[in-house]
Amino acid sequence: MKLKWSYGILFILSFLVVVVLNVLSSDLVHRIDLTENQEYSLSESTTKVLDRLEDRLTIKLYFSKNLPAAMLPLQQKINDILQEYQTRTGKDVVVETIHPDLSEAAAEEVEAAGVQAVEVNVIEKDERQVKKVYLGLGIYYKDQKQVIPVLSDVANLEYVIDLSILKMTQKSLPTVGYLVGGQPEGYQLVPQLVGQIAKPIDLSKQDNWTALNLTSILLVNPVELDKKTLAQIEVAHDNQVPVLIFASTQKATDELKAEPQKTGLDDFLEKVGLALSNEFVLDPKYNQQAGFQRGQMQVYVPYAFWVKSVKGLMSDESIITKALEELVFPWTNEVQILAEQNADVTVLAHASENSFLEVGDDTQIDPDYINRLQTLPQMEKRALMVSAQVKDKGLVLVSGSASMIEDRFLQQMQTNAVVLINALEVATWGDFLVGVRSRAITSRPIQELDYQEKSLIKWAVTLGSPAVLVLCGLIFLGLRKKQRQLKIAALAST
Repeated sequence: MKLKWSYGILFILSFLVVVVLNVLSSDLVHRIDLTENQEYSLSESTTKVLDRLEDRLTIKLYFSKNLPAAMLPLQQKINDILQEYQTRTGKDVVVETIHPDLSEAAAEEVEAAGVQAVEVNVIEKDERQVKKVYLGLGIYYKDQKQVIPVLSDVANLEYVIDLSILKMTQKSLPTVGYLVGGQPEGYQLVPQLVGQIAKPIDLSKQDNWTALNLTSILLVNPVELDKKTLAQIEVAHDNQVPVLIFASTQKATDELKAEPQKTGLDDFLEKVGLALSNEFVLDPKYNQQAGFQRGQMQVYVPYAFWVKSVKGLMSDESIITKALEELVFPWTNEVQILAEQNADVTVLAHASENSFLEVGDDTQIDPDYINRLQTLPQMEKRALMVSAQVKDKGLVLVSGSASMIEDRFLQQMQTNAVVLINALEVATWGDFLVGVRSRAITSRPIQELDYQEKSLIKWAVTLGSPAVLVLCGLIFLGLRKKQRQLKIAALAST
């Protein structure tokens, strides 16, 4: 009887200890982030951004009280991220949740903030219904505010909050001057991307660039720049303004022919120790598939003129490319590093060791170009994107493909948009933002194998499988033989 009482008292005491520990630890939150890029933890870049706060930052979540069940995980992820901000800063960040559907005062506040309800399709009681919900966010600092009307991408939330904080803690918004050369109608997304992080200024409509107090300059597909424009680029570079260049010395026509075009930047690039080749780069090993019309059908085939730079061929030292898995350079020239140069040069992206330049007089750049070659030219790794830093002058970044930031390629290849924004952010904000956004947006392409690697795997499987079966059979026979010997020995002893 006493033993039963002892067990009962022990159970009650254990239960009380668990309850007390739960109550005491209810305010203590600790999470372990096991993702490769720490996607659910605040980055060191965020710590730098939060250090700029001189006053309290208020983040208001404008969420409906009764969200559809499918949206509850979204709400939980957002709450987790905002809780990380509070934990990192203590009392400097205040998070409030406002439910516009609970009171008129809350509804008026949300309307004044510019957040509107969005319609979503939900299934309730086995019926498909359209429901209006609020999914907005407001960030308030001193007398300024930044509002996100609809939160749909949690992976980008930390980046959005950090960028908002930077804009509100900056005395004046950075300005990026952009100049689009040939075929400007194909680069409509460029000013939109620039506008995400800075104030965009179309330099084609400006006479005096110096008066604009530019933070950085973006040159897109420059064609035969005049002396005045080149002089203004030189002055800006001398005044430590970064210059980002996406240029090509050839253009691909609709008939898939390569036609030469002059950028006008030869002398400027030579001063920083760089040059662009006059031929396109081909890479039979790493390239992007493209669609071509063959009779009545459209077929997708590997296209060596759309060169792909993959992990291992991109710089791990530069924050612009270190988190990326691949980049696609359509119709790209080689960025050549001159023997005599006085800049600190970093190759951000290479083509593979199997890449080569166009040869001969064949200007037809169709998928059959390589098949028409009598002999393959010299193959080697070739630089596709390079940064050069001259002492006491601005950074210069050069890509040999102007097409890589055309609208059609930015829409198809997300990492091309990422590298453009990364370069703009480094030139505009330094290293505040790049490390935040790049963690959650890298693709995971399947690593392509060359012919030798495929052959090795093929013969390993062909010969290895029977060898494994034979080995297993020999081991099995050996074990049976040993068992038989043990049985014989046991019978002999009796």
